Amino acid sequence: MRLTQIELTDFRGISHRTIAFGAGVTVVEGPNEVGKSSVLEAMRLVREYKSSSRHRSIRNVQPVGRDAGPEVAIDMQTGPYTLTMRKRWLVQPITELTVTAPKGESLSGDDAHDRFVQILRETVDMGLLHALEVQQGDSLDQPELAQLPALQTALETSADDFDGYDELLARVESEYTQYFTATGRPVRAVRDARQQLADLAQQYRDLRDRSREMDEAADAHAVCRRLAADTAERVEQARTDVADLTRSSAELHVLQEGLASAEREHESAQQRLGALRDQLQARRELNDELEDLRQQAETQRVEAERLELSQTDAQTHARQTAERVASATTALTDAREQARRCEHELSRRRDHDELTRLGAQLERATASEAQLRAAEAVLRVQHIDDKKLRRLTKLQTEVHVATRMRDAAAAQITATRLGGDAVLLDGISLDAGAAREVAVHDHVRIEVEGVVRVDVAPAAKTSELDADVQHAQSALERALSRDGVATFEDAEHSAELRRTADAERQRAETELRAMLEVDDDVPEAIAELRARVETLRARLHSDDEPREPDEAAELDRTAEPDEAAEPPRRDSADLAVLESRSSDARDRLEDTEHEVALAQQANERARERLTEAATAAVRAAEAYKAALAECERLTARIDNDRQSLGDVALKELVDQAERSLQSAAEGVEQAKRRLQNADAEKIELQAENARRLVQSTTAELEDVRTQRDELQGRLKLLAGEGIYDRLQVVCTDLVTAHEHVARTNRAAQAVSTLRETLLRHRDEAQQRYVAPFRRQIERLGRSVFGRDFAVEVSPTLQIASRTLNGRTIPFDSLSAGAREQLALIGRLACAQLVSSDDGAPVVLDDTLGFADPERLEMLNAVLSQLGGSAQVIVLTCQPRRFARIGGAKQVHLTRAEHWAGR
Repeated sequence: MRLTQIELTDFRGISHRTIAFGAGVTVVEGPNEVGKSSVLEAMRLVREYKSSSRHRSIRNVQPVGRDAGPEVAIDMQTGPYTLTMRKRWLVQPITELTVTAPKGESLSGDDAHDRFVQILRETVDMGLLHALEVQQGDSLDQPELAQLPALQTALETSADDFDGYDELLARVESEYTQYFTATGRPVRAVRDARQQLADLAQQYRDLRDRSREMDEAADAHAVCRRLAADTAERVEQARTDVADLTRSSAELHVLQEGLASAEREHESAQQRLGALRDQLQARRELNDELEDLRQQAETQRVEAERLELSQTDAQTHARQTAERVASATTALTDAREQARRCEHELSRRRDHDELTRLGAQLERATASEAQLRAAEAVLRVQHIDDKKLRRLTKLQTEVHVATRMRDAAAAQITATRLGGDAVLLDGISLDAGAAREVAVHDHVRIEVEGVVRVDVAPAAKTSELDADVQHAQSALERALSRDGVATFEDAEHSAELRRTADAERQRAETELRAMLEVDDDVPEAIAELRARVETLRARLHSDDEPREPDEAAELDRTAEPDEAAEPPRRDSADLAVLESRSSDARDRLEDTEHEVALAQQANERARERLTEAATAAVRAAEAYKAALAECERLTARIDNDRQSLGDVALKELVDQAERSLQSAAEGVEQAKRRLQNADAEKIELQAENARRLVQSTTAELEDVRTQRDELQGRLKLLAGEGIYDRLQVVCTDLVTAHEHVARTNRAAQAVSTLRETLLRHRDEAQQRYVAPFRRQIERLGRSVFGRDFAVEVSPTLQIASRTLNGRTIPFDSLSAGAREQLALIGRLACAQLVSSDDGAPVVLDDTLGFADPERLEMLNAVLSQLGGSAQVIVLTCQPRRFARIGGAKQVHLTRAEHWAGR
């Protein structure tokens, strides 16, 4: 099969394009998104989809933004056929097939598609067609070649010593499938036979177990019958023993009732004696308690009289301490007022001194601040700093240099006035006998009025020097204008003023920081200083205001004698004297406060003592009253109790109750001896055991009878199943099934062994079958990798490993470039082995992207060689990659050529 031409219309972004292919190698190259991969995709769509299809692959190639259907037309030769296939999808679908050889045919619609597919299947191995097409991004994958009929035919032809076992292997496979599935598992019939054998064996085991169970049930039923008879006999004997022991228990009951009555009488006598003894003891305790209360009442009376005297002493001491506190408090008030006056005078003197110091500091700071503001004002006005002055000086120097160079190159004219006539040089009159020298760098006029006029022009060669002067002068003037000064002298004066102002500003800032002791924020420090001065002035001014008459009189009364006679003038007293007076006043105040505290503490203790004494006296009086009341209550209670029962009568009742208790105790002992002589415990134990024996043997008899009935029913059920007869039938069927399965297993084992032997021989033959393909790969690969190149090819005709320089590396472990090159060589070997009549084009879409230049050049040579026997179509965006393929047809695509955009 060879492609002659492909035509794409409205295919993705392609509006229309036609590409013709050569018989050998055709390289279609162009930039990305120019439509190269669309060629391979169009070939596949024409083969696989009818024009009526709306598959996603078809919709993906429809042009965006246009109501047009993608269209493809392919011209090709395949086998004896020469044809043109044209399809359009989605919009007005069409399918047209035109066959020109070996005889003319024209078909359309589904008939054309079916005939096209029929011709391809008749002339081309479709698997080979797919295997030789390398789509973009799939160049690292090896093709599936083992099942390609065209390649198999070629290898069978080239493998001289290959013997086929197809007919025998087919017969063996047919027989093998009678026993095994494709995965090697037994078929259903074999599995059913084996399962039937297993089921019969299980039935045999189940029936054998049921037969054994039936025998065991019969034996158990006989045992239960005997056990039931023995248990019934034991029940009757136990009931007889219970009747005899019940009669003996009735006699014991009478004796037990006599003992219980004697014990009740004894308990009643004990309770009555206890109550009388308690009553006698309570009366004795009341008498003792009454005597104790009388003694306590006398003690409380003596204590109350003592505490009343102590309360009187505490009242006297409390009055004395209160008078001491009042006297100390008056002295404390006087000391506080004197200390306040001294502190006030001292504070005023300190404020005055602080105001004097801070005022002078503020005055100096204000002056320095004014100097700083004046310097800053100058700096704001004078903008010419040293940097600007250096720049202007440089420009001024350039002007001077240019002027001097111009003057040096210009002609020099010296004019001297000799007579009395006036001589004008450029309009300036010369004095008599005076001479003036002028450089001619511009027009110069010498005139003697009424006599002569001489005009001197500069030489032409000085024009460049004049231009230099003008250029330098213009640069200087622009710089002066930009800096805001008229002349260079003004700039020098401004810079000098700025330097002086900057030095003055730095000096003022240094003085202010040193004076105010701050590093930054000087204005804030001055404001704080000014606020402090104002605060001190306001405080001193408020102290100078006249006091109220009452306050002044109070101060006069509390002042010291010398201070009241001649009060000191403001700020006249020495600071040390004021500090000494203030310290003495504070000491006197502390002593007075200490004295007041001591007096208050003594008064507090006296008041606490008085409170405690009064409380104790009241409590003692109340305790005495309560003791008297309790004595009266207890006396009344004792008198009332004696009126109902005297002490002598109560003692006689106690003696009588003791005698009754002794008599009841003797009756209890006699009843216990009679019951003990009758051996009541033994009779009761035997009677209880006999009753329990009746219960247990009765329950045992019921259980045995129930078990006997269950076994009897089970025997009837097992006998109705016909277990023995069924066991004989299953035993016969089991023998038959075992023989059938054994025969089947022997046959399956024989055919499996034969099949394994044939497959082993086929694999050995297939290795010889793979040899031609491996030799073709190695022949092509040695041109690329070197003379020591070798490969191992698997039975599936895929490269398993590569050997180079003595090192064998599995295919999957090779680099991407080596895998891509080997996969391509495998396809090229396949294309060369298949005859040209059965072959298909090799289509490579952007491959060999991982190859180095040396191997790429050798692969170009291999492709050139392949082009002599097979058609090769290379689609690439890297024209240099395939530029050295000898004899290749080059097709250049551009975006501008028939490109619709997408």
